[in-house]
Amino acid sequence: MCDNYLLGIDAGTSKIKAVIFNLKGEEIFVEEKSNSIITKHRTWTEQNMGLLWEDFCLIIRKLLNKNRINPKSILAVGITAQGEGCWLIDKEGNPVRDAILWSDGRARSIVEDIKKDEEMILKIKKITGSYPFPGATSIILKWLAINEKETLDKAYGCMFCKDWLRYKLTGDMCLETTDASTALLDLETGEISEDLLRMLGIHDYGFLFNPLSNCCKLIGRVTKEASALTGLAEGTPVSAGLMDIVAAATGMAAVEEGDSCTILGTTCCNSVVRKNRECSTENTSGFECHAVENLYLNVIASMAGTPNLEWAINTFFQREREEAESEGKDVYNILEDLVKDIKAGSGGIVYHPYISTGGERAPFFNPNARAQFFGISSNATKYHILKAVYEGVALSIKDCLQDVQSKGKIYLGGGGAKSYYWAQIIADCTGKEVVIQEGKEYAAKGAALCAGVAVGVYKNIREAALKTLRVKRTFIPNEKNKVTYDKVYKLYKGLREAESYYWNLRSEIFHGN
Repeated sequence: MCDNYLLGIDAGTSKIKAVIFNLKGEEIFVEEKSNSIITKHRTWTEQNMGLLWEDFCLIIRKLLNKNRINPKSILAVGITAQGEGCWLIDKEGNPVRDAILWSDGRARSIVEDIKKDEEMILKIKKITGSYPFPGATSIILKWLAINEKETLDKAYGCMFCKDWLRYKLTGDMCLETTDASTALLDLETGEISEDLLRMLGIHDYGFLFNPLSNCCKLIGRVTKEASALTGLAEGTPVSAGLMDIVAAATGMAAVEEGDSCTILGTTCCNSVVRKNRECSTENTSGFECHAVENLYLNVIASMAGTPNLEWAINTFFQREREEAESEGKDVYNILEDLVKDIKAGSGGIVYHPYISTGGERAPFFNPNARAQFFGISSNATKYHILKAVYEGVALSIKDCLQDVQSKGKIYLGGGGAKSYYWAQIIADCTGKEVVIQEGKEYAAKGAALCAGVAVGVYKNIREAALKTLRVKRTFIPNEKNKVTYDKVYKLYKGLREAESYYWNLRSEIFHGN
């Protein structure tokens, strides 16, 4: 008797992954492939839709064959992918053009014009829960209406990345709520906002959006053609799927009001589960519909996470890195052992982790923001500076979570979660219990769990997430350190608020460098 599995696909911007999970939510087999990104101009990012489908088929076929998986043991398939962007097909279901991705910047001037109309931008924020940005589907459609009207005239449907892959797998063309909720949905009504389309002058293209479905709904089954290409059994159930940020939160079991999840990787994406979507218009955070019905995911994503630590080690500890590599040791473990006895506060050094050349986007927006150290004296060593970097990123997480009613646990993932030292600092800075769990393919897991709900393996998505949660380690805040970090945070925030003028002045002097 063969085991039964769920298949989760995560089609990210840089990689596409296929992951097989058992019904306990444990990762069994993983296959991945790098994506090809098309950059026709400096700020443009596109993807060949046909090539992505070929890669999708390739990694599933390879996953099944290499691990000798009986296709009939796959109970259901769930897909998650990068959100936003613009994926257009014609009446025959073929791509009209290469997909424009969420990271594309060609429509920046349109967003800048919208920002000049305070009434309009506040209306968009009220309707969708998020401010417009160049890679939003609605904004890209407006750009196409102005610059490539002939493209839209050929289009029959506008979808998101995972919807395109699901369409090719099943023939179903529906949209799905979590993806649509970023920049198209009226969060009050749960429908595509006609008011938004009118405001943007794209109401005539409303026909491009197919009906919405819940992420855990059984949408279709693998077709005969798709079966031949992927190796999956014909008729295998496929759920609607969900966008990657929501999928990751679900896979990490952030499914209770007040829970937070932080993906500490190249960026630092913080999300908080909430029952309402009210927030100050001063806040740059956005809202998505959660996989759990009647809950929202408040997303506050800062620009840079682990690159801050990489910069510090490459700048101050190159010799230690080379020695560790030559001895087959982990330089992070070595350095963390050297800084662990430095008291909270790094001897009075405060670090702001705005190291991205794009500035910062959360919890404030300033493309001119830059990283900085405050409080260095002749008593400081490079070890104090290193600890300040760990603390600065942790304080930025606290900064992001301050005004979003986060009162539950923080589920920590991403490359930064490999560091238990960092996890403890995050717990101390935020005053919240930090949980690291087994596995690492959380987005694919979230998609697989939705597929499991669709075929009755689990009662609902909340139960599925909690039932399959396997905690690896938990970090409880050190009360003494928390008291110190609460004081340091006041300094941290006061400094970054005061620096805004000087960041902008710096940009004028050095021409944005």
